[in-house]
Amino acid sequence: MNVTAKRFKTFGYVTLVIVSISVLALGLVQAQREPALAELAIKPEDLKGLPGISGFKFIKSGPSSVTDSTQPLSDSNANLLLNDALMYEEAYAAAATIWDEANQVRAFMGNYLYRYPDPTQARGIADQMIGAILRYPGSHLSGLQTQDGPISGRTAMFIGSEGDAIYWFVGTQDNVLILLMVNGPSTLSTEELFKALVTRALHPAS
Repeated sequence: MNVTAKRFKTFGYVTLVIVSISVLALGLVQAQREPALAELAIKPEDLKGLPGISGFKFIKSGPSSVTDSTQPLSDSNANLLLNDALMYEEAYAAAATIWDEANQVRAFMGNYLYRYPDPTQARGIADQMIGAILRYPGSHLSGLQTQDGPISGRTAMFIGSEGDAIYWFVGTQDNVLILLMVNGPSTLSTEELFKALVTRALHPAS
């Protein structure tokens, strides 16, 4: 092997190492930039101090999966969704029962977060979710302001079969789909609770 060939071979090894390190570094930077789903979720401290609340109990707060039937994007609901809705990389669920000042159950809150491979897919699933909610009889979009900083979305509500109000916030932050649901009596206090929780969702505690 002549000198030129040796130099070319050495250069090839060095180039391969540099490319490998660059790919690894890019992956680490992307991982560092992506917030943990738990950081974006509603937390117990988010409920403290909200008007009209005397107490709450978190039923669930932690990682979820496609086999978890207690969250909306599970395989038990696969027939209601397009296939790509279940193609998320990770999921997180937080659910709580909330009491009013008379120690009566005021509402149920569910907060569900899903990380997809890219922002386009997350936005597409958000459109699917809003479309599914608006197919429910009597449902309508809310005029609530739901864009602030990196998180944006839409809100909708409908009256359930038992006369209860069901509010939804469907939003995204980059490649993360954020769902927030509040279910309670069809009263102004339930609506105000939902608005307060949407504000918390738009400004997650660090």
